[in-house]
This record gives sequence, structure tokens and C-alpha cells, in this order.
Amino acid sequence: MGAWLPHPLQLLAAEIAFTDPVDAQPRRFCGIRSLPLAVEG
Repeated sequence: MGAWLPHPLQLLAAEIAFTDPVDAQPRRFCGIRSLPLAVEG
């Protein structure tokens, strides 16, 4: 699946939280990465 794509799809989010479907425990992950944005002008 996705063999024609040069890079896999990546999610950029500051935080994601969900209930684990296996053990019903709440999960929360926080990231420190940011998207480098160029200023147009």
C-alpha cells in the first residue's frame, strides 16, 4: 500500500489524545516539532 508515494503520510499535531481501543485507557501525546513556514512578501 502506498508504494508509489516517495514518503509516507505524516501527521503534524501539537497534541493528540484518544481512548485506547485495546485497554480503554486514555492516551495523550504532545509534540515539540513545528512546521517551518516561510513569510511571503
